[in-house]
Amino acid sequence: MQCSNFLALSSLLSIVITSSVFAGENNSTLGDWKKVADSVYEQTDANGTVTRMAYGASGARYDRSVLSAKIGQLANKVANGSATDDEKDSLQELQGALAGISTGTAKEGGSVQPMDSQSGLLCNVLRYDFDSHFTVGLTGATPISRAALSTRLPGPPPISVNAATIYTNSSVTPTGLSPISVTKTATLASTTPLSAIADWGKNPIGTYSAVATTDCKASTYSYIQVSVTGPCTGIGSFASLTKSYTQCVNSP
Repeated sequence: MQCSNFLALSSLLSIVITSSVFAGENNSTLGDWKKVADSVYEQTDANGTVTRMAYGASGARYDRSVLSAKIGQLANKVANGSATDDEKDSLQELQGALAGISTGTAKEGGSVQPMDSQSGLLCNVLRYDFDSHFTVGLTGATPISRAALSTRLPGPPPISVNAATIYTNSSVTPTGLSPISVTKTATLASTTPLSAIADWGKNPIGTYSAVATTDCKASTYSYIQVSVTGPCTGIGSFASLTKSYTQCVNSP
């Protein structure tokens, strides 16, 4: 979508490769992370930035409920004629995000708690990587959201991937104005060898938006979901990262 608030961004930030997550939930908190639902954790930094991670079937159900609530609010505004064009665009983006999340019926691995919010393994075979930043400079405030999917190296023999969805969204809300957001979705809808996913994952999906202001709030949301033939263990087939920036401060 075109918007006068948008500014060009020369390049996207590189993905940070960090450690993975591990299984087991014995406490309601882990370090700075707080458990808010089954397989869903949040942490808040000194600047008020809230990071939320969700995993597996439980995490998918949680994200669906959050998206459904937001969709309901925007749909009401559209119905009563008070929605702005940006809010109408946001409604379509949220509906697309919801459509891509399946809670699934297959038995998956147990609950998990995060060691970090960057990377991990889906079905103990497929590596996911998330990257979320909010930068502020002379060109304005820019939230950046990226996600990638690749093979685990080294790892067990390849498994059959039936489908995969990568969704990323970056949104910024200047004070007193409606949210402005951009979305990128990539899907793989047919059965394919795992190596095709790895090749595809070499070009991470990314989105960006920028506004000529530093008086704003911003958020990013990314998820990756896969459907595989064979056992899906570990954290299961879904992972997501949500970040809510409450003030325009540089968040490297």
